[in-house]
Amino acid sequence: MIQEAAARLLRRDMDPYEWQNKTAGTWATMVWIGSGLFLYLTTKDASLLSWSALVFFVVGMFAAATIFGVGFYLLQLGIGKALVKVVKTPTQSVATAIRAIGLVLLIIETVIIYVAASWVFHTIT
Repeated sequence: MIQEAAARLLRRDMDPYEWQNKTAGTWATMVWIGSGLFLYLTTKDASLLSWSALVFFVVGMFAAATIFGVGFYLLQLGIGKALVKVVKTPTQSVATAIRAIGLVLLIIETVIIYVAASWVFHTIT
């Protein structure tokens, strides 16, 4: 599963927008799974072999990809379109700033997904 996700992330032969959308959904799913594993393995009375875990992982993976993956993809797309209008001449400093914006968005997305996963976890367990 991880090898398949990594291969999907590295695949660049598709449309760049489609690739970015799939990457955003895959990232959201992986963060949801990682958050869930952390929460279930570090909480004393929680079990990975339970109905709550099954619901958390199965429903949560699809919800995370749809809500967070698509949401942050659209946000990135909007920021990209705004930057194209603002930046007239691409330079190295502009490229560095755009990479920094992307990294900050990725960190924010990860934190938001973890907080949402934690809330769902504590609600259903």
